[in-house]
Amino acid sequence: MATDQAVLETLPPEKLLAATRLRIIRAAIRMFTDPESLDSYISHERNSWGREGILRLLRDRKNELSAPSDGIPQDGKMKQYPTKAAHTEPLKIIHTEYEPRLIRREFAPDWNDL
Repeated sequence: MATDQAVLETLPPEKLLAATRLRIIRAAIRMFTDPESLDSYISHERNSWGREGILRLLRDRKNELSAPSDGIPQDGKMKQYPTKAAHTEPLKIIHTEYEPRLIRREFAPDWNDL
């Protein structure tokens, strides 16, 4: 793709992976849209430094791009949203136990009570 080619020309593996800031490397890896473009970066990192964290970032991005995207997360876990029923019981507890205490605090204390 055009983006991948631009990254390859601007930041070849030798130049990008020589960076000392992980933020720069991570941002460049996120720019790739074709899994085959990452092969040269993976092989260069493996042959020169062998940093496991960088290799993991590269492999994860390659797997992310090569996996079919059907809306299902790759880790197999679906995001679960809480239902209304899940909030009902805690809200009842707050309403019955905590709010009356707040109402009592709204009034200034009597000097004799202090």
